[in-house]
Amino acid sequence: MCRKLKFRGLLFCLVLSLWMGVCPKLYGQLVVHFIDVGQADAILVESDGENMLIDGGNGADSSLIYSYLKSHGIEKLKYMVNTHPHEDHVGGLPGALNYAMVEQGFSSHQEYNSQAFRDYKRYLAMQGLELEVLEAGRSLSLGGSRIQVLAPLEHDGEINNSSLVLYLVYGQVSFLFTGDMEEGSEYDLLEASLVPDCTVLKVAHHGSESSSSYRFLRSALPEFAVISVGKNNSYDHPSQKVLSRLEDAGAQVFRTDFHGHVVAHSDGKTVEFSVSRNGSGIAASGKELSASSSAQQNTLTQSSGKSTKKDAVTVTYILNTNSKKFHLPSCHSARKIKEGNKKDFSGSRQEVLELNYQPCGICKP
Repeated sequence: MCRKLKFRGLLFCLVLSLWMGVCPKLYGQLVVHFIDVGQADAILVESDGENMLIDGGNGADSSLIYSYLKSHGIEKLKYMVNTHPHEDHVGGLPGALNYAMVEQGFSSHQEYNSQAFRDYKRYLAMQGLELEVLEAGRSLSLGGSRIQVLAPLEHDGEINNSSLVLYLVYGQVSFLFTGDMEEGSEYDLLEASLVPDCTVLKVAHHGSESSSSYRFLRSALPEFAVISVGKNNSYDHPSQKVLSRLEDAGAQVFRTDFHGHVVAHSDGKTVEFSVSRNGSGIAASGKELSASSSAQQNTLTQSSGKSTKKDAVTVTYILNTNSKKFHLPSCHSARKIKEGNKKDFSGSRQEVLELNYQPCGICKP
């Protein structure tokens, strides 16, 4: 088994090196939309005029997906990908199929006993399409992007661990889309040396403790991480342990429950994020960083690399004037501060420390 996984790892490295030789030298624009569908996943990728939808939220999100595509003028999808057949990933795809024409429809499975999955196949059939199963090792092109299917390497009967894992490379920028992959699939990828560095990580399984292991994050080394998660969900996602692991890995975290729609823009060299709410509350780290905000959105621009210390970066913190603690805006404890004791502060971490405030022990700003 291990020898087989190692062979796949070597094969992937060879394919990736060939990619780098054929990728175009000039890039237009890559836009990745992490759509706020609550406790579910939906990701729209626009790459130089070609589009892909990865998952579509729950069945109740069909109208949202329909209207989101319409509002962005997305009438054609080159690929529609269902990472795995659970309803919170496949349920809203018929909404997209009601609006946009699709060239190819994929999933990790050909059959699954649920009405949501059957509806997905039925709406594909209405466009004359048969559902295709994506296998690890396959590669796809989308505009100037190259997409490699990394997983699943094994189908062990556990649906989450059978999630499709996609690695998208656009110039010097990369995205790792992980579905609901858990530690079993992470282990397979690690053993096969198939976990690449990434600029942006779509955190697996809504931030569940059963995913995003320390070993996996140390291999991926994401600069940014996006968690698609519902506000006040019954699963307590994202796990505080996962948030701590992401913090230790040095990743800047965006959450749809806090930031709403999270949209990444890239020219192949830098990544810029915009969010639909709570924009002034985004902390940032990295070199060549600039930030601008309005009532509707906040934008962060960062090139690849994490060489600038966070102590010297201008960010926004939440201060507790009573306890003299400072927090990241996404911190659970910050939300409990009484309004009379709550204060926003924009400046460097060192400036906050010089005001005799101490960092929160939970979010570790």
